[in-house]
Amino acid sequence: MDAKLTPLAPATLRTDYTTLLALQNLSDYQPSNPTCALPQLLQAAADMSQTEQAELAAQEVLREARRLRIAAGHTFHTLILAAKDQVIAQYGADSLAVSLIGLTRRSDYRWPKQRRKRGHSRTKG
Repeated sequence: MDAKLTPLAPATLRTDYTTLLALQNLSDYQPSNPTCALPQLLQAAADMSQTEQAELAAQEVLREARRLRIAAGHTFHTLILAAKDQVIAQYGADSLAVSLIGLTRRSDYRWPKQRRKRGHSRTKG
């Protein structure tokens, strides 16, 4: 089979099932092509149903693995944030250790300088 097969539309598969049911009701159905015989058609339908169920089970496993990965990521992030707080508590907000873990030291911030008032005074008048 070609590796580039695309999924069939659900309506197409429903029509195929309807056709299979109709073929089962034909008592004199004897195809000249043996691959189109009723036992082969029933086996193909059973195989498709089995693989659909396997796909649904795999999707459920993937969904659960994704949920666990997300939860583990949140736990890891929360612990890293707590560790950063611990570094600040242990070494101080202006220590070199703070910059080593990717935070900005307190002294690296530019604090606004106070403006001195000029000698000009406004007079009312």
